[in-house]
Amino acid sequence: NAAEFHFLAAIEQSPSDIDSHYNLGQLYQTNKRHEAAILQFEKVIELKPNDWRAIAKIVQESEALNDHARRDSAIESIYRVWRSNTDVDLTNQGFYIRDQIEVEYGKLFSLEYFELEGVACLI
Repeated sequence: NAAEFHFLAAIEQSPSDIDSHYNLGQLYQTNKRHEAAILQFEKVIELKPNDWRAIAKIVQESEALNDHARRDSAIESIYRVWRSNTDVDLTNQGFYIRDQIEVEYGKLFSLEYFELEGVACLI
């Protein structure tokens, strides 16, 4: 895969490049290479411990692998980041993408809100 080759080359050139690790993890996630994706997202968190987007990806990938212990640990981590109020984007957004699955016409996203403020239904 050309994209994988380029991400790996970028990481070899700059091992602490968070974006390359994250994007390679997303590529692996798309290709259902869940363990490989988790390794990349864990690298992002090693480089930037409060990266809630990478933590959310670990929740998703752990769910795909039925690794509930890892999933639950990641959920605790993302709530810890949210409670700390250190990330304005996460605080303002108020939710993270808990899961995403492919359906016939695209992707279906499951959101987990930190605090319920009302009920919404999308059809």
